[in-house]
Amino acid sequence: MRRAKIEQQNRCLLDQQRRFRVAADVVADAWMTFPEVHAVAVIGSVAKALWKEVPRFSDFRRAGIEVWHECHDLDLALWIESQQRLGAIRRAASRALRDAFESGADTSVTNHQLDIFMFDPANDAYLGQALFV
Repeated sequence: MRRAKIEQQNRCLLDQQRRFRVAADVVADAWMTFPEVHAVAVIGSVAKALWKEVPRFSDFRRAGIEVWHECHDLDLALWIESQQRLGAIRRAASRALRDAFESGADTSVTNHQLDIFMFDPANDAYLGQALFV
């Protein structure tokens, strides 16, 4: 396999992580307008430095070539006092992501790529996963 193809793949994977990070900022800003939202944190592979691995892509897998890890979705921890307005919170995220894309922000993340893990701000108890599809 040509070195240029490997470098191109690595650039694409790093760009994908960067777009997820932009989306995280956009969503966090939208959510922090809700008084019941206490904090938002990026977790998972988007939150840390990527690592090299043999990927699921057949060409690279067959050749045993390692490239940067592929970020599949955006995992967010949401500390929320009440779940009464989850629909409005979901719509705010969708609207913010759409507006960011339309304004030229380099993100093409959609709400179905968000995995939201909710926590109680009083004691950090896990409340479950919010489905925003």
